[in-house]
Amino acid sequence: MKDAEPAVEGGGGESSGSSGERKRAPPVLKICAMCCKADDLMLCSACQSAYFCSRECQKKAWQLHKVPCKALSVKNKISCVQMSDPSNAREVYLDADDALFDRASPCPVMWQIGIPLCLIQLESGQNNQWCTYFMASEKTGFAPLEFQDLGKVLLLRRDRLPITRDQIYQLGDYFGSLMDWFGDGPYTKEELQKRMSTSNFLRFLRDHKDAKPSMPKKRGGEHEHEDEDEDEDEDEDEEEGGYTNRLGLGW
Repeated sequence: MKDAEPAVEGGGGESSGSSGERKRAPPVLKICAMCCKADDLMLCSACQSAYFCSRECQKKAWQLHKVPCKALSVKNKISCVQMSDPSNAREVYLDADDALFDRASPCPVMWQIGIPLCLIQLESGQNNQWCTYFMASEKTGFAPLEFQDLGKVLLLRRDRLPITRDQIYQLGDYFGSLMDWFGDGPYTKEELQKRMSTSNFLRFLRDHKDAKPSMPKKRGGEHEHEDEDEDEDEDEDEEEGGYTNRLGLGW
């Protein structure tokens, strides 16, 4: 039997989160979890965390949204993503009062955009280049030394909203493009702010929502673009809502 989608209701439901000891989360970026539209949004009545612009968009996004939706509405858990490289990214669930939400380090570019994504290292020394890029400075494109040798990490939102594996794949696409752009710098303060604005990020998501992600280039051209060998698993990913069948954007 097909799972039923919960109803959507207008307005409200914004999570205030916790400021912790590090940094206050920016205002929640409210966009349709399917098409990225930012107007006339309704809130999922079950999980109170995802927005949709229409019933049609909610139905299209349900196959991806139902996992974090049920976790929030039934188990009262928040989905986060654990990974040591893109091939083994998986969703894990934390209680809303878990101390990891306030201990994790903010990802500078995402906070500049308006999304309070944070990272905490669980194991070191596995060359997790994707997540090193996530910690890049919004001013220089380089990550601090403490994030240069990342291994297994946990990615979560300071405002306690859920994130999914597919959203992290989208960020891999975004940061690959961003690192290439930084390589053509330097840039003025105004150029940096424009490139990492909310509107430009949403435009990137709309333009690349169906793209198959690949490993970003290293800074300085140290190696070529490394596509993961997923041809054999492409059909499996498509069935599971993986790389090639991503419906929801959900930021």
